[in-house]
Amino acid sequence: MRISLGRCRPVPFALAACLALLTHSAGAQWGRVPSSAPQLEFADDPKDWISYFQAGATLLHVSPKRALQFFYWSSRLDPTHAEPYIGGWFAVYLQRQAETPQGDSLLRYAAWRDPFVHPVRVLQVIADSSERPSPDDRAWGALSAARYTDAAGLFAAALRAAEADAASRHRPPDDSLLANLHWGRVLSFHYAAAHDSAVGELEALRAAFQRSDTVHLQPVYRSGEWLDYLVGLSWTAAGHDSAAAEAFHGALSEQLSFYPARGALGNLALARGDTVAALDEWRQAAELHGGAQPGKSQRLFFAWQYGGLLLRLGKAGDALPWLRTLVELAPAYAEGHLLLGDALAAGGDAVGAAAEYQLFLRAAPDRLTEAKARVQRALAAVR
Repeated sequence: MRISLGRCRPVPFALAACLALLTHSAGAQWGRVPSSAPQLEFADDPKDWISYFQAGATLLHVSPKRALQFFYWSSRLDPTHAEPYIGGWFAVYLQRQAETPQGDSLLRYAAWRDPFVHPVRVLQVIADSSERPSPDDRAWGALSAARYTDAAGLFAAALRAAEADAASRHRPPDDSLLANLHWGRVLSFHYAAAHDSAVGELEALRAAFQRSDTVHLQPVYRSGEWLDYLVGLSWTAAGHDSAAAEAFHGALSEQLSFYPARGALGNLALARGDTVAALDEWRQAAELHGGAQPGKSQRLFFAWQYGGLLLRLGKAGDALPWLRTLVELAPAYAEGHLLLGDALAAGGDAVGAAAEYQLFLRAAPDRLTEAKARVQRALAAVR
């Protein structure tokens, strides 16, 4: 379930610069972060990741350094969403312009959670009104404003303009520019739920990569397995499961250790009611995940995915080690304690479940009213 982010103010920033950041290697890290939550200026829920994300988005054009602290805290409260990571990456980029250090990638962390995430849409980065907008600026501006159908048309116009300009100069078009415009159309179609059309643009993007090995785009998407994975996700959303499975198998052919594709095959099996096949695919994904020696962010996200799946399928005992890993790596994540509590309760550990439920109630944001009511009933029953 995706949650509306509500009050996010558009960030005035030259879109050309925003696109330039996507051509850099994704070097970023949280850096020095606060040991306690930064102060919210609005009367927002201090236990909700959305509150801190919104505060960070508002602060971006004033103080990227402060914005980064809010994005970091947002990711602590809920590490399963891509938005805090892409916000943090953008804040680090803005600081890097002032010669701040760069480190590990936040972009990749965001992509593991939502491969279609983009700062133009998530942070509502808009073109600087003092500049005369170019065709691609207008397209990215429409995407930022959630005018997805308009954006798709404007990206197509920008592609035609780029090709016509190159022809008038008697030289090949800039494949990096074309790749970014095709990616913009992918995003536009994705958010407009025109997933078949998104596949077509992904194939155009693949062709741009094949024409030149110097094409610049978000580095995480340069590999064949990521493109196949995106195609598979688009076919899944369009309801074409056979084509999706073929794409996911293609991703594994490109990179056998690419465990997100194996998990996606498990989800396809689950959707058709084949829980045996689903569990087998996810078991293989877990083996690949362990062999990949993932970092903390990827470990906790996979623990949330796989542990939650096992719990939903009635495998509470198998889910326990994964959910313990989740709460160990993300102790401020309220729903992690809820999942672990449910797994302990299903296994007959009423005392352990009660302890996790108490931790959930202390950390849960206001909007989780139904879950809190359920937990309170469960605690009352064992008193």
